[in-house]
Amino acid sequence: MELNRRILFTGLVIAIILSDSIIFLATDKSRDFYSNWIININSAIAAALAIFIVFRQKFHTLHGKAHAALAIGLSLWLCAEIIWAMYEIVWQIVAPVPSVADYLWLSAYGFLAYYLFATYKEFNKKFRFSKKVLIASIIGGVIFVTYIIGLTTSLSVLSTPRSIAMFSVMIAYPTMDAILMVPAIVILLDIRKEPLWFTPWICESLGLLLIVLSDSWFTLVVLTSLTEQFWLSSLFFAAHFLVMAAGLVWYIKYLTLHHYEQQPQHQHKMTNSDTRLHNGNSNMIVPPPAVSEKRKKRIPIGTITCMVLILFAGFVVYSIYPIIFSFGNANIEVIPAPASSKHTVTLGALLSLSGASASLGESEEAGLKIALRDVNESFKRTNTNLGVGLILEDTHTNPAFGIEELKDLASKGIRIVIGPSTSAELEAIKDYANNNGIILLSPSSTAPLLATPGDNIFRLVPDDTHQAEVIATQMRKDGIEVVI
Repeated sequence: MELNRRILFTGLVIAIILSDSIIFLATDKSRDFYSNWIININSAIAAALAIFIVFRQKFHTLHGKAHAALAIGLSLWLCAEIIWAMYEIVWQIVAPVPSVADYLWLSAYGFLAYYLFATYKEFNKKFRFSKKVLIASIIGGVIFVTYIIGLTTSLSVLSTPRSIAMFSVMIAYPTMDAILMVPAIVILLDIRKEPLWFTPWICESLGLLLIVLSDSWFTLVVLTSLTEQFWLSSLFFAAHFLVMAAGLVWYIKYLTLHHYEQQPQHQHKMTNSDTRLHNGNSNMIVPPPAVSEKRKKRIPIGTITCMVLILFAGFVVYSIYPIIFSFGNANIEVIPAPASSKHTVTLGALLSLSGASASLGESEEAGLKIALRDVNESFKRTNTNLGVGLILEDTHTNPAFGIEELKDLASKGIRIVIGPSTSAELEAIKDYANNNGIILLSPSSTAPLLATPGDNIFRLVPDDTHQAEVIATQMRKDGIEVVI
């Protein structure tokens, strides 16, 4: 068994190095693509192994129902990873806060918590857990959550609904992680003398620790706007699923019902070091479960069906997501030109009034309305028979909405559009604007790749390349030599 344990951990290390190397060595442009694929593949492996255990155990072993909850939790995480990959690879948009992926991720914690606490309860019947370890784990979890909440509060500006939602999501993940870590640590430390059980729980606990590191780094990156460092959390996340998978492989090999069924009757006792759980000064053998022939044939069809339906529903909902929200869009504001104007010009505006860049769009909306009022008042003072109107639409910081709303403005005869706010949205609609003679005036797009000579796009800010050059020059003038 010691040899098999070494083979397992050696294979795990090699798998982590290979998968993380693909992410680490990828170029900046391709890193999102590879990290999403690697995480989805690793997540699918872990979910498939958990489902396989459910089929093997069929709810009748020591941890049958608990592992069914684990399978559901990992399947929900897989669905969340697929949808997140759709955001970044397929739609290439900034995910809303909270997103459907967030709902799936967070809902999985309930099933994972059931798995851990059910296992904790079952093991606690066989031997006494150390209360000191339990109390220390709880105190450590409270300290960790308190620190994360304090850090998040100090770096957050809770002035908009989006910022409040972002704050809630950022503290939800570390809080859930801390809750899961408490039973995992207690079980790990109290069964360390049982090598058969200790091996998978090393993987369980290490996997949860990697989740803590990944979520903590993700929170720090979001709060400090260091978006180019997102990929580092992908390294931890990809490794997490592989570590979980390694623990499940060990469980399948040594601890599932099928393993006991394949052993001769006299081998069920196994060895003291492998299966005996210590209860104070006495030893207790965990017997193989008695299973009737009828119960052996029962397969948890409902569990598997639910997971398949969840996965299918995620694809369906997000395939028609832009279409659903395009109907009856109430985020359209029409500001007509003054009634006294004999000649009117109507402009369009595509701004990010909700979604990831809502704070940016809201300030642009305020400035645009002030400018519109000043222009019309100036025309009135000079007795000019000209007035300017505005049709303002919310893009939700989503390129899929932006293109549909630009088509809507074009159908109303509008040929000058202010916006959109982000480069991703501008990239999605620029070809349509060029082909249909629509002038776009973006107040905040900075992507260098969108600086194309002869197009219909005008941007009011320098692109990132020129901004970086100016900032670096100014820093040298100010004597700044180190950037933290």
